[in-house]
Amino acid sequence: MHTQNVNIKTAAQESTRKMGGETRAVYASAEWWAGALRSDGFVRNLHSSGEYDVISVKSLLDAFSKAASKGCGQHHEIYEFFFLDRACSYANSLPLSHRPAFYDAAAALGFNISDDAYDRSERTFEAKLEEINEENY
Repeated sequence: MHTQNVNIKTAAQESTRKMGGETRAVYASAEWWAGALRSDGFVRNLHSSGEYDVISVKSLLDAFSKAASKGCGQHHEIYEFFFLDRACSYANSLPLSHRPAFYDAAAALGFNISDDAYDRSERTFEAKLEEINEENY
């Protein structure tokens, strides 16, 4: 659009921000992000076809615990690894906005779900398997 075609009386003022006159810190995205985070103990249900379906973190952790106890053979190290493997896998598959709710709800229930806990659990799991193999042979 050429400037000679613009009616000066009705034209909108140019933004000074576009021309570099106003410098503003970017707080809008941080405010949006804080408002978008879930904090109610529910996260996206990854096994549902609905985009907005949620599930309680407590019910997820109960299901992970039940599944982990089936294959542990009364060894806490094996149970812990199986449980953390499922929990960390689910948490890493969640959208970023749902992960804090997952970790906070798990912590409120007494679970430490983190990559560090997973790595420690994996090492103790492997040591326990070696111990079991030595006992059997």
